[in-house]
Order: sequence, then structure tokens, then C-alpha cells
Amino acid sequence: MDVLVAKGAAPREIFDIETEMDSVPAIYIKSTVENTVLRGTVKRTMLIDLIKDISCSGRQLAIGQITKIGESEVGTEGTAVFRDGKIVGWLDPMETRGYLFATGKVKSSIINVPVENGVIAVEIIRSKGKVDVEFENGELSKLIIEVRFEANMGEYDGKGKLDIQNSLHKLEGLLSEEVKKEIKIALNKTQKDCASDIFGFGMQIHKYHSQYWKEAEDKWNDIFSKLPVDINVNAKIRRTGVIKNPIMKGG
Repeated sequence: MDVLVAKGAAPREIFDIETEMDSVPAIYIKSTVENTVLRGTVKRTMLIDLIKDISCSGRQLAIGQITKIGESEVGTEGTAVFRDGKIVGWLDPMETRGYLFATGKVKSSIINVPVENGVIAVEIIRSKGKVDVEFENGELSKLIIEVRFEANMGEYDGKGKLDIQNSLHKLEGLLSEEVKKEIKIALNKTQKDCASDIFGFGMQIHKYHSQYWKEAEDKWNDIFSKLPVDINVNAKIRRTGVIKNPIMKGG
């Protein structure tokens, strides 16, 4: 059972929609969530996971968002950010994907990477992300995010031919920077605007630095909001496909 947070409409309004795609709104909503998960723009939360997360020490809740679009559609992109049981902010689709990359929950996605003569669509095929903390002289000094992922090159929309062999390494660097940017924006919002550790840095401290956690637990979200962060992203393109010419006319 999926759990979602309604934004801009009451839950009853969403369940009362009359969709042409499915006569049962709950089934339509579930299929919409599944499609959005494949794009990496919603944080999927199952009921059993929510029960576990509520009792988790060191990580605040983050639950997928649902909105009403017109009279017969819903959107399930974005994430509600909680602190101590109350909503304190929202992540948009791009910020949500950054958050999911950092926490290792991106299963697949398409990222458009700007290049010199156009844009390349890159398909994420597998991804691993983890968060960690670093101590110096017994004091917490910084937060760390490590992300590694593999991708396939898709469509190229631009002018002229694309020299894949000579631009592959550069493209991996640009792709890494795009993902790093999304993570940084998501983290900045949760630190500065929400003061809510939905990433689970506190869990790492609770698990591996229990003595420090005993002293920091009650004020952790304030501590979290002021810490510097190292974000390391490594992208590897496995397949370049067959598209070397632009898809737009006149290229």
C-alpha cells in the first residue's frame, strides 16, 4: 500500500476524481506512482516502510507527493519533507531525484545533459548512493555523500555530428556534475529551509558513533543544518547507442 501526501487538494478530492484510464481511482493512482518511480521523481513510501521510518532514530520522514491536475488527473512528482511529524517543506521533481540519488533509491531515470552543440538524453540503468559522516579530533566535521551510477547514451538533439569516442569522458564528467547539482540543491533545501535530516546522516552517527549521538540527538536537526558537505559523484557510460547524428531537422 502506497502512502502519499496530498498537496493543494484534500485527499477526498483526489479519491473522487473520475478518470478515463481506470474506473477505480486507487488503481489509477497506483499505476501513476509506479510510472513516476521509473523517472526517479517521487519518493515511494509503502505503509510498512512508513511504520519502520516513524520509529527510526536519526532520519526524518520524507513521503511522496500527490496533486490534483484538472478534474480527471493526478500528478505524483515531488516529496513532502517532515520534521518531528510535521510538514516543513516540499522537494520538487528535480530536488527529489537528487535526494533519491544520494540515498541510493534511483532505479532508472532520464537526464538531459547540455553539451556544446545541443543536449544529450542519458538513461540511468543502475545507481548506488550512500551517506556518511566524518569526525576530526572527536568532533563531527562534515557530511559525505557518495554516488556511483551507470548509464546508456540515448538521443542527441543538437547541431552537427557527435564525436562519441572523443567526447565520452567529457560527457561522463558533465553527467556527474548534473547529478551533483541536483543533490546539492536538494540538500541545501533540507538543511537551510527545512532543517530536516531526511537523508539519514543521523542514522550513521547513531550506528557508529553512539556516544556522540547521545549528546547530539535532541538537537541533531539544528546541527545538521549547519554542517559542510562533500558530494562525490562518479558516472560511467556503458553503451553509447547508435545515434551519432542530430534528431532535429536542419542539424
